[in-house]
Amino acid sequence: MDRKKEYLNSYLLQGDEIRILNELILKNPTEKNQYLKRIKQCEKKRYTIEESLEKINDQRLKLVLYEKYICGHTLEEISLILNYSKRHIERLHIAALKLFEI
Repeated sequence: MDRKKEYLNSYLLQGDEIRILNELILKNPTEKNQYLKRIKQCEKKRYTIEESLEKINDQRLKLVLYEKYICGHTLEEISLILNYSKRHIERLHIAALKLFEI
């Protein structure tokens, strides 16, 4: 389960890396091609994660993972968004991780 969380958490990290690489392109244009190659790798990983989420059939479970790992919300924030108790969101999160396949 921790491996799945780490994999899903990498979505936001890839976004951060893309932003940093874009800044580096502006600061060091001679290395632009190298940075663009790394940006493509980050985008590919993000797309792969998005595709994996789409394979979950239960919309509530998919939404919990989407809000947590793609949007970066906490479980408490998700409970407010979806109008469920935090404990229920925690249960949905665990169920969603069990269904999620890397």
